[in-house]
Amino acid sequence: MASKTKSAEGKYKLVVYDTFEGEFYSQKEYKTKEEALKSAKDKLKELERLQPSSHSGGQDYIGIQDRVFIQYPDGRMIRIKPE
Repeated sequence: MASKTKSAEGKYKLVVYDTFEGEFYSQKEYKTKEEALKSAKDKLKELERLQPSSHSGGQDYIGIQDRVFIQYPDGRMIRIKPE
């Protein structure tokens, strides 16, 4: 499970929730929120390619596509959704 505590050196983490496994896992850490947000959007595009909404239900409430979050340095996690 991804750490819900502060990141080392105040970094932002890209965190993915695997809906099949029911677990969070960290992807990478970033110095800025902007870098983490760009990476999160790229991850959503990758998930759409690997787990198409037409088969997974996408990011909707009942969809089973993996979820993408940014974990702030203070431990808060914010879900990132497609635009």
